[in-house]
Amino acid sequence: MSITNHLRRVGITLRGVRKQREHLQVTVAGQAGVTPSYLSQVEQGKRTPSPELLESLCRALGINPDLLLLASLDLPPEPVFEKAQAAAMRRLLKGQGQEQSSGGGA
Repeated sequence: MSITNHLRRVGITLRGVRKQREHLQVTVAGQAGVTPSYLSQVEQGKRTPSPELLESLCRALGINPDLLLLASLDLPPEPVFEKAQAAAMRRLLKGQGQEQSSGGGA
């Protein structure tokens, strides 16, 4: 898989995290310094986020960018991935919770 394709899939995973945590697109976009329209395009895989933007979006959601990247690797190439996405999200959120409880940093 190319890095561009992976980053597109990261956006799709990011949307799942945002929805699971019940954050509004407008709020996350504002915290990351982008428009809601741009965030929507990232979440749909239509735009490829820069590493800096990805880090800002993860910060806005309170998640580790590395875990987001790993979770997105589990998604199949087709857009029909509901079960795979749910499993990746569970691993992402479970891992994030363990990291927060053991780390205590920012």
